[in-house]
Amino acid sequence: MSNTNDDGTELKLAESVGEILRLKREEKKLSIAEVSSQLRLLSENIQHIEKGEWHALHGRPYARGYFISYVKLLGLNEEEMLTEFNAEYTENSYNKASLKVQNVSSTDYFKWGRLFFSLALIVLVWFAYQAYQDDLSIQTLSGDVITAEPNSEEALTFE
Repeated sequence: MSNTNDDGTELKLAESVGEILRLKREEKKLSIAEVSSQLRLLSENIQHIEKGEWHALHGRPYARGYFISYVKLLGLNEEEMLTEFNAEYTENSYNKASLKVQNVSSTDYFKWGRLFFSLALIVLVWFAYQAYQDDLSIQTLSGDVITAEPNSEEALTFE
């Protein structure tokens, strides 16, 4: 894949649009930190764009907006780059995004299962503690039982 700038110079063949952006950034001797501050994006987002990790950019509208801003900053042909972006996004995004959704859903079930198990354990311990407290109170009361002596004039005594 090759691309031409607005000034007519041609970039090296690149594997992806992200790589084109990286090559052009390096050609202009800009660091990722400089680009991220000019675009007001996180450095991680710039790295995701350059690696073609569109799924990490919070959906297509954000990925497209970040991409166009980056293309404008580097002075590349917007229409041509956007065409390449659209082709690459549809190829790669569905596979990676569907894998991510599957992983998230399986970990969510695991987290909910752990939470349910923890709550059940807490309830079980609480009931066991309540039963233990009831047993202690019955034992305490049995030690202070009121007894009547059959031959005595006094009706009640405490032992």
